[in-house]
Amino acid sequence: MTRNLLVGIKNADPLHFISNCELYVEIPEGTIKKSYLLEKGFTLNPGEEKFISVVYNHDYSEPTERTVYRIQFSVPIVGGYYGVTQPWLPVGTHFIILKASATETKPCEVVCKVWTDDRKKLHMERV
Repeated sequence: MTRNLLVGIKNADPLHFISNCELYVEIPEGTIKKSYLLEKGFTLNPGEEKFISVVYNHDYSEPTERTVYRIQFSVPIVGGYYGVTQPWLPVGTHFIILKASATETKPCEVVCKVWTDDRKKLHMERV
């Protein structure tokens, strides 16, 4: 089973749409932070909310000695990433930054904590 965590992007303006929306995730990689595109080029109508996958992990029903637990990021395949080449973090507690932008708005950044509990269940919350 896969646990997939989503973030909602909402256009709070009751009258105007926003276009060319983009969502990036910035993750720590050693001492360097790197940004990855999660989704781009979408439009939100007034009051509309879109949910975008950010992270996921697998809950193995029958783990073996070769089972690798990790926190994987939902970077689209069109970005050149697939499977093991997708960015990931080891099981544990990490802080990531979600960066959203659109043509008609100022950029927005949100810091989130991503972690796995003792049962390897994935969690994410805004810090």
